[in-house]
Amino acid sequence: MGAEGDFTWHPNASRYEFATRNQAGFGGWAESLRWLDSLGWEKVHSRVSQLSAHASGATQHLAKFQLVSPSELFRRNGIVWCYGSRLVLRAWISIIDYVKRMICSSPQ
Repeated sequence: MGAEGDFTWHPNASRYEFATRNQAGFGGWAESLRWLDSLGWEKVHSRVSQLSAHASGATQHLAKFQLVSPSELFRRNGIVWCYGSRLVLRAWISIIDYVKRMICSSPQ
């Protein structure tokens, strides 16, 4: 696709591949990587570690959840995975809200 939104159809079935490309998503991803790079990767990794520690700690104190992600600092990453029954959905939502508040209050 050109800068003006114009495009030429391919003469074969590859003409349908255009819809499978997520150009806006790739552009957004590239811009987000530039933004994270401007913050500094050490700062980004430190914040991800802090947030996953908070989420892991909050999950471990809830009896209805079982933490599946590693809780040890040297094994942890930015993904916190736990499971529980549907009855504890509100508790899970409160954890998500807690993490959102932590992200929103992050030092710039």
